Amino acid sequence: MPTALPFEEPSLIELLVCSSFLYILNAARVAADYVFNGGIIAEIAFGMVYGSPLASLLPPHWEETFTVLGYLGLILVVFEGGLSTDLPLLLSNLPLSTFCALVGIGLPIGISYALLHVGFGYRPLEAFAAGAALSSTSLGTTLAALNSVMNDSFQRSRIRTVLVSAAIIDDVIGLVIAAVIPALASVQSETSQNSHSTLAWMIIRPLLSSFSIALVSLMVSWFCLRPLFWYRGLGELCDWGTEKHADAVRFFLMVGVVSAMAAVSYYTRTSILYGAYIAGLILTYVSQPPPPNQSKFLDNHEPSVSSTHHNQRANAISFEMAFARVVGPIQEHVFLPLFFASIGFAIPFLNLWDPTIIWRGVVYSILMCLAKLAVGLPILLHAPFLHLLKTTHDAAIAFLQTRPRLFPNPEADAAASLAPPHKVLVSLPTAVFMGVAMVARGEIGLLIAQLARGDSSSGRNPGLLSTEPFLLCIWAILLCTLVGPISLGFIVRKWGAGVTAGIWA
Repeated sequence: MPTALPFEEPSLIELLVCSSFLYILNAARVAADYVFNGGIIAEIAFGMVYGSPLASLLPPHWEETFTVLGYLGLILVVFEGGLSTDLPLLLSNLPLSTFCALVGIGLPIGISYALLHVGFGYRPLEAFAAGAALSSTSLGTTLAALNSVMNDSFQRSRIRTVLVSAAIIDDVIGLVIAAVIPALASVQSETSQNSHSTLAWMIIRPLLSSFSIALVSLMVSWFCLRPLFWYRGLGELCDWGTEKHADAVRFFLMVGVVSAMAAVSYYTRTSILYGAYIAGLILTYVSQPPPPNQSKFLDNHEPSVSSTHHNQRANAISFEMAFARVVGPIQEHVFLPLFFASIGFAIPFLNLWDPTIIWRGVVYSILMCLAKLAVGLPILLHAPFLHLLKTTHDAAIAFLQTRPRLFPNPEADAAASLAPPHKVLVSLPTAVFMGVAMVARGEIGLLIAQLARGDSSSGRNPGLLSTEPFLLCIWAILLCTLVGPISLGFIVRKWGAGVTAGIWA
């Protein structure tokens, strides 16, 4: 084994291939964003052209390296999403986000079972594995598309919080399914009680781990990290020296927290992306300055601190702003383009063009788009549902405060229980936006499909998916990932501020 890597000058061909790949990725993204808000699509396409699916200009070990760097970019964009999340808004909308996520998971699996098993005649487990792959949402694709088409005010909006948390829940459950699929493949050949107990534990463990990580992180942040951060103004020591020095300190803290949460998530068998998002939430919560009336107990500032000074303190130690300054440029021009190119590396492009695969894949893709569009229905019905709850509550209070009516007026009761039509119409752009933003699949879908495919070449681990349903999955993942960002850009151009109108601001 060599003790050192010999330093050799790269050949001109290697330099030209690498530099042209990075440059064209960025140039194609800018051009596609300008034409149809589809920069992500251009990056995936050039990944296919330069990678193994088509021209194979990149050596396999380069593709592996770019895939690792790209996944690092995915972790960073999810972490940035946690940094920009409004915690009170997240907690208040968690039930709605959970319901949206469950709709986005249940419908793809149910429709896949109906189409692939009943319609096309594939085995039930094949239909389940395909639906599981298409039940995920590409959080990296969604966040990147949002950052390219939305302004800064959208980052603090309610609908953005609901969208990101629903996508996170989708990905956590997707990782649970990814862990279950190899066990399902083994259960096909083993019917022992031991195999079934192992399957049950593989299902429960990621869910239990995700809940435990969230609970422990909340307790540690609340009782330890935040009081320590603001003890005698200790946290504001991050703002020492020049801006570069202060950013270096904050970047060190960010790296430490993200690394710790990623390691915890990995070794507890849940999603690293989930750990990165929790890390962003921890730093967001810890770095918020205490209210002015509490400052005298936690630091040496005057008891009466104005709201303006409070906001200035928050901005001075903002981890979100430090991330944008330190990591933002390399994230935008290197890490994220490599992530979307790595999706292109994994698409078996030449195998997709059998006539039967084409028409079945297109039909399946359309149904999978519609299944995720249905996630907008809870958003559309949210305002009428709240209005119905309010009128029911008011009617109950009035009933208790007055004499009971033996002969109630049905027409008046019906009029009170119906939501005004304008409330539904106000939420229509938001509902369409929510559904379209959840359409894009990507990294998690490809991961589940590859796990379900197994090692078919050697025959030792054939997995759940045979060749044909696997290619149908790839068709659906590819078309949904292409259609989602383009449609998202169209929705934003058409409705603009209407997406965050009313209660969704």
